[in-house]
Amino acid sequence: MPLRRKPDATGRLRAVLALHEERESCAALLAAVDDPSLDVARAALERLARVGCAREAEALRERLFAVDIGLAPDCARALRALGDRESTAVASVRLADPLPSIRKTAALVLRELADPSAREAPCAALADPNASVRVSVIDALARLPTDDATLTAIGELLHDADSTVRASAVDAVARLVTAPGSTLSNIVDDPSPKV
Repeated sequence: MPLRRKPDATGRLRAVLALHEERESCAALLAAVDDPSLDVARAALERLARVGCAREAEALRERLFAVDIGLAPDCARALRALGDRESTAVASVRLADPLPSIRKTAALVLRELADPSAREAPCAALADPNASVRVSVIDALARLPTDDATLTAIGELLHDADSTVRASAVDAVARLVTAPGSTLSNIVDDPSPKV
């Protein structure tokens, strides 16, 4: 019986978990990624990665920007575990999408892929007009090995107009710089309690 015919999410989750961790289960696991329950979809993604369903990577990559934004990072982790290298390029291009929700998803995906070769597009996206996108891009860059240009670009956001962006920049600088005191000292009097 197809997984989606189970009447409730618990039943569909049990069906996903009951699948044997072998290549023959990959198609059913991929179909379960489209389940309306995020728990079912996440379980399917975890098992896809564990089984090593590399042939399903292309289909999974195509879903990156069609799934719920809360599931996109899970898809990216599965793709990373499957060794997919094309996801980085796809997400980097989507950072320039006209829709802020797609740009934010792209930043979340890049954060999970953590591919150092993807630094250029996120650095450019630090100037995104949407604060939520800038926050997600800062977080993505903070997971990569940093260079001086990236640190400088993140440091400039310590004075961003949006307090959430400033707070994210403070967090990133604190994680990335060995002795962040001198960099952060000039924002100690920030008017926002977030910062």
